[in-house]
Amino acid sequence: MTSQITAAVKQPGREVSRYGHFRFNLAIAAAIPLLLGAGLPSGARANPILYIVTQNNISGTNPTSDTNTLMSVDLGAPLVSNIFTATAIGPTTLQGAGGQTAEIRGLAYHKIDGLMYGITAQGVLVTVNLNTGATTPLLTLPYYAQGSIQNEWSGMAFDGTENLYVVNAFGAQELVKINLGSGPPALTLVGSVKYAGASLQILGLAFSNGVLLGSDRSNDTLVTISTANAAAAFTYGNAVVINNVQEITFGPTGTLYVVVDHAANSDNAGLATFNFPPPSLTATEIGELPFQIDFNGCCGNSTYGAGGLAFGPEGYVEVCKSSSTKNPVPANGIYNFTVSGSAFSSSSNPLMVPVGECSGPIPVAPHTATITELPVPGVGVSAITAFGYSAPPRSQKENLLESYDLQTRTATVLVVPSATAGDTSTETIATFTNYEAPPGQLKVCKIAGAGVAANTPFTFTVNAGTPFTVEAGPLDQGGYCAVVPGKFQVGTSETVTETVPAGYAAPAITVNGASTPSAGCQPTPGCVAAEMGPGINEVSFTNSVPGQSQNMEAPFASLDIVNYSLVRQIAVTGTQSYMTYRADLLNRGTTAIGPITASLTSLDPSSVQVMGQGALNFAPAPANSRAASSSTFTVLINPAVPLDFSKLSWTYQSTRSISPGR
Repeated sequence: MTSQITAAVKQPGREVSRYGHFRFNLAIAAAIPLLLGAGLPSGARANPILYIVTQNNISGTNPTSDTNTLMSVDLGAPLVSNIFTATAIGPTTLQGAGGQTAEIRGLAYHKIDGLMYGITAQGVLVTVNLNTGATTPLLTLPYYAQGSIQNEWSGMAFDGTENLYVVNAFGAQELVKINLGSGPPALTLVGSVKYAGASLQILGLAFSNGVLLGSDRSNDTLVTISTANAAAAFTYGNAVVINNVQEITFGPTGTLYVVVDHAANSDNAGLATFNFPPPSLTATEIGELPFQIDFNGCCGNSTYGAGGLAFGPEGYVEVCKSSSTKNPVPANGIYNFTVSGSAFSSSSNPLMVPVGECSGPIPVAPHTATITELPVPGVGVSAITAFGYSAPPRSQKENLLESYDLQTRTATVLVVPSATAGDTSTETIATFTNYEAPPGQLKVCKIAGAGVAANTPFTFTVNAGTPFTVEAGPLDQGGYCAVVPGKFQVGTSETVTETVPAGYAAPAITVNGASTPSAGCQPTPGCVAAEMGPGINEVSFTNSVPGQSQNMEAPFASLDIVNYSLVRQIAVTGTQSYMTYRADLLNRGTTAIGPITASLTSLDPSSVQVMGQGALNFAPAPANSRAASSSTFTVLINPAVPLDFSKLSWTYQSTRSISPGR
């Protein structure tokens, strides 16, 4: 169901949305079948997100070449032929490991610090970015050497405090407690999981009212495990409950879920729920997951808890569509959006919102969501706002817009996790205002990459028209550019093609500052289908000579980020807050430089997480002078610990045309 924006309701963060009271607009009744077919939420309460990691390459029990992908599953979405819909978030790339992905076997969400943790088969404890899938290593369990076949670490669970328990499905079936309180993580070997002296192969862990449960692969049932000595007990009997049990996790409402390595009628993984006594423990398969977790592709002989299983934090985003009063768009228009970390992350299944309406809350993965309005010919975005409420007990109305770009119709918003399952009172409400946009302009730029001399001419065409020449310019100046004659309708794509001379590598291409692959046009890789936004659209090509290298930082060696100032603080959990800052660009050089975009990474993601785009925009900075940022950046930290700015690392790029917004 969509919610209508009335005159009293148009303000983001409105009370009517916080408490789930929506009014239905009869003017769009004819569009309801279409909207419902797109999976639009039907009310103010939504379903939590379940996370699991796929094993994309079936290549052995411990494949270093495996490409593992973090997936999210919305359990409230309708099943298609008994199959859940899963959304790919991204590869579990292990930071600092040269692009290797982490072979995740266990997942556990920590409600105290708001982080998702994972354990790899080889016993590397990581944090998992729920927006990208990337993993950051924290420690390596010391019991076996890396690469040892004794390592098959799998299940993990928090006990409601700072204690995280992990279990090895092989080796000596070790149960280990990791305390994540203040100071470095502290390890305690609890013992080997055994029953009456016999080892049990435990793949999943979950806590229920202080009792540690384990999914016992040896007997395909549940056991209870002592956190004092790792002794196991068949509290619910030792009969087989469901075949091929793997990871387990409790849902927000107390249901215990289990993933099995094969669904009843498929080699894909299955999802089931346990039904506790009385009269006896049973399990019911509730659907099939659209991927495999068994390395061999069949037979259930090499899974060892592959994939992990955990419910993450719940966050909600509501998207509203408004029209400019000066240059309004048709009142009966329906606009399509993608929302990262949600069931609507793909343009093939967009979120559909009519003019004057709101989508209703949709579940997303905190801590940020990127919302993009898909193009409509002749229509631009004149404003984007995002508001919501901080976590209880303060529940203050907050500006949750992390960054935005009107030219590309994109906003990254902050998401405050719900305090309880299904509670949408802290949802982020993003409003996009449209207008009938005049045609835009197109500018083509050429940057001299490694081995390319400045002033080298390169030939281009637009839509296979008359060729024109652009000379390569220096990197620190954003290259040299040429404005293409004529006007181009906003919301359409124009094909810009470079004739790549012999001896040059395929160019790196950006459109309005965003890296863009050569897609949607021929011949590739020398062309790009550039989407036109309002104003001046900049398409940049950077060529290089194979085998040549270029120090990308050298032109910006005289730059530093200084004079950080706190703009706002938003409570997220009891120990975590979004902290938003501005800063200045210091140019210690003897010549002016800019405009500049500075991009941020954290040198310590375990204590400082960069939210959203993590970038600052600056106007040109004169020699030996400063320029104030026109935008902000946000980090997630413990506000009780002062931010150590030395943990922030910045890279720079020249931006001739800084898009409106941010």
